[in-house]
Amino acid sequence: MKINFKRKKQKNQNKQKNKNSTKFHKIQLQSIRFKVIALFSAAILFVSLVIGLLGLSISRRIVTEEAEKGMMALAEQSAKLTQDRIENLTAILKTLADASELSRMGLRSSEQMESLKKVLEYTDFEMLGVLNVAAHSSSILYADGTVENVGESEFLNRAAEGETVVSDLVIHSGTGEPVVMFATPITEGENIVSVLVGRMNGIVLSEITSDITYGATGHAYMVNQNGIIVAHQDRDLVSGRWNPADELRRIETSQAGEGVDSVSSSTAEGGAFKREELESISAAFDEMLEKKTGLSSFLMDGKEYMQAYTEVEGTNWILAVTAEKSDVLASLPGLTNSLVITGLAVLAAGIILSFFIGSSFANPIENLTRILGRVADYDLTVDENSPVFKYMKRRDEVGKIAGALMKALES
Repeated sequence: MKINFKRKKQKNQNKQKNKNSTKFHKIQLQSIRFKVIALFSAAILFVSLVIGLLGLSISRRIVTEEAEKGMMALAEQSAKLTQDRIENLTAILKTLADASELSRMGLRSSEQMESLKKVLEYTDFEMLGVLNVAAHSSSILYADGTVENVGESEFLNRAAEGETVVSDLVIHSGTGEPVVMFATPITEGENIVSVLVGRMNGIVLSEITSDITYGATGHAYMVNQNGIIVAHQDRDLVSGRWNPADELRRIETSQAGEGVDSVSSSTAEGGAFKREELESISAAFDEMLEKKTGLSSFLMDGKEYMQAYTEVEGTNWILAVTAEKSDVLASLPGLTNSLVITGLAVLAAGIILSFFIGSSFANPIENLTRILGRVADYDLTVDENSPVFKYMKRRDEVGKIAGALMKALES
């Protein structure tokens, strides 16, 4: 059934014109739909890119901050464990020095040595000895009968004045091995008559740090106040008293080029350093010695490393935990991929949504354009199922156009 408002029809309808008009309308429709979809898609793409880049930046910052906090917490915990280990050893030494038997022996060194031999096996010290302060001796007499001439030692002088002290890592004159010395005064009454010395193998420090790991590539090491490594998983660095600044100066003076061919390499495989890597490590060490506690980075083996460091209280050592940056931020690539996938999904959903939105704009225009095209050909009939009646109920511009069109057809 058709509703005929004006039953005048143009007898000479131009079929070719009508065909061209319909084709023209389709081109217009496609252009509108394309523009709407393109506009919405571009807007969604722009918003997705902005949000994605912002999300990547924020997530990278959060992951980095959390990783740095984790490394710093591990460094502080490890330094505390090292401090506790040192304090336990000094406490044992003080207990031995305060023992009534050792104090009563005074200057009778032979009896002291026999007593020290008995207790040595129950301690973690490699050797125990006594420095006779009252006799102004400069030699330590050890429990095994060996004697070590220490000359003027600030470390032992402090012990002779009443302090319990821990030395830096030193190379033992007799064995050539790295050792750490502990010293505490032995008193007779109120007078300091001797100094009890405990000698510990310096490798023990490296054993402590070797138990500290971070991720797949992380490890710990310690340096003294001069930047000399005193504990490391590479024992050659410890025995060689390796210092990046000294190594860099050695290269410059010996004109060794850009590589370092030395056993004092920081790689477990005994690899070689490049000059730029040594400069980077040296700068990181300088920063560590200046700040005492903090975070830094350096280059080694062609990779970037991150590290957290802090002081070991009661010593002149700084403990650092280091790992490859890619290992520290291992969770970042997965997070990045998730954000990219989410962004693409949002973009795809947005494009689909823009298609429907574009169609909601284009379809009414298409139908109204067809009616206007027929009106232009003097066809004033409107099918009762025509969507124009639905459009008239709308309160937007499409509804106004449909109402105006029907009003024109009725007149």
